[in-house]
Amino acid sequence: MCIRDRRHIEEISAQAQQRADELDAVFDAMADAVVVVDAGGVAIKVNPAMIELCGEDAVGQVWESYLQARPVHRSDGKPVDPNDLAVTRALAGETVREQRFSITDTAGQDRTVLVSGGPLRDDGDVSGAVIVWHDVTRAERAERARDQLIAILEETPDIVATATPGGESLYYNRTARHVLGMADDAEVLQMSIASTHPAWASELVEQEGIPTAIRDGVWQGRTVFLGHDGVEIPVSQIILAHRGPDGEVEYLSIVARDVSREEAMMAQLEAERARLKAILDNAPEGIIVADDQGSILFTNPAGDSLYVHPEPADKLRDSNLRFQICDQDGTPYAPRD
Repeated sequence: MCIRDRRHIEEISAQAQQRADELDAVFDAMADAVVVVDAGGVAIKVNPAMIELCGEDAVGQVWESYLQARPVHRSDGKPVDPNDLAVTRALAGETVREQRFSITDTAGQDRTVLVSGGPLRDDGDVSGAVIVWHDVTRAERAERARDQLIAILEETPDIVATATPGGESLYYNRTARHVLGMADDAEVLQMSIASTHPAWASELVEQEGIPTAIRDGVWQGRTVFLGHDGVEIPVSQIILAHRGPDGEVEYLSIVARDVSREEAMMAQLEAERARLKAILDNAPEGIIVADDQGSILFTNPAGDSLYVHPEPADKLRDSNLRFQICDQDGTPYAPRD
């Protein structure tokens, strides 16, 4: 062999070693857990992510037996059939995509993984397999938390909505859809938050509510929603601005509570107060209300006339005058008597 050929072989060998080192670096840096097995199913290469998940380096162990000795089961809790394992199917020449299994990690916590695998071939024959575990535990927990939150929002009697910073609707909960006369599957993206209010309330939300929420993070006020039947529904409304990691407002959330019943009760109470005041003001008897120290709290007109220098009740209270009852001989009664 001439020197030129030898140098050429050395260059090719160096390039091959460089590519192998690069592949090893990629293999070790992968976030997904990966194991490579030979034709007999023995693990010959395991990346750090798999070692961390399993708590040990499984190189040299038969992967199928290794899994059977661990708590690997389906999402319904049933054990996995060995013939259905990705490694078994891959060694049989099959490509497997995202089998969902649950395993118990070294901390005793259940982890959900999507398992994929495929055969390695040498001149057409299966010489091994590559198995990849993609841990979706956090994603599943986040999805469950989101579903729970949506369920709460859907069941709350309050009106709940989300919108863009510009006021375009993104979401209405069940109560909001019922109030607005919308079907559960109706599209809301073409609506604006302002369109759900009468003109004066729409102007308040657009010119004060949303700008204040974007500037200060929150706005609260009394507004009115316009029901599908044209009835105005008074609400106590809050608009919140939610910011992203960059500090910019990503979306707005709106929570509104129907205060129709409270307002009706307040109106009824005010009417009762007005009716009672009219009765007291027109009573021929003097009526004086004092506290346990004798300080006057209220007098009706007939009660005012009992004084040598009658004063309106509000002036009596402001001057902190005291009401004193005396016996016929002029001896005052103590308040406790």
